[in-house]
Amino acid sequence: MMLSRVSDLDTLELCGLEVACVIGDRPEERDREQRLVVDVVLSLDLASAGASDALADTVDYAALAGSVRAALRAARYRMIESAAECVARACLADSRVRSVRVRVEKPGAIAGLRAAAVVIERERGRTPDAQRSTCNVQRSTLKEGGHRLLNPDPRTLKTRNAQRSTRNAQGEETPTSDLRPPISGSRAGRSA
Repeated sequence: MMLSRVSDLDTLELCGLEVACVIGDRPEERDREQRLVVDVVLSLDLASAGASDALADTVDYAALAGSVRAALRAARYRMIESAAECVARACLADSRVRSVRVRVEKPGAIAGLRAAAVVIERERGRTPDAQRSTCNVQRSTLKEGGHRLLNPDPRTLKTRNAQRSTRNAQGEETPTSDLRPPISGSRAGRSA
């Protein structure tokens, strides 16, 4: 699956990397491997590699695929969000990579659903709190017009956050529970 461009730099993509690993929050998922499918888009300057035709001038995608596979197999994550963060860290370990977009898909996560998936973007130099915040916004559940929205349109978030900021500046109390992920650590009924 081709992912959209994450910057004005060149991109190197790993598409459909299959990894068998322990992933899931339910007890029955903790003692068996399941398949994840990982797509990665790295943003970096590929001009040197294009000119030199030398592997040393680019990210060795075979080595990166091996690193991602080994990290996911060793980690035994409960959530695909955590697996995506792990993949992003592995990609950003190479100093030439400026940013990364990661998609982690868990086929057959629940009966009747082809797959569950998360997509995250990370940039070199952003603070971990800012990165964590971006991830929480992408996976949060919002209420709008009485409906629950998963993975809301970023324009909706921007507009609603601007409205909230305006109201706060005017001294009015503003409920924020509809814009933040649940605070409780409960994962009842949720599987990644």
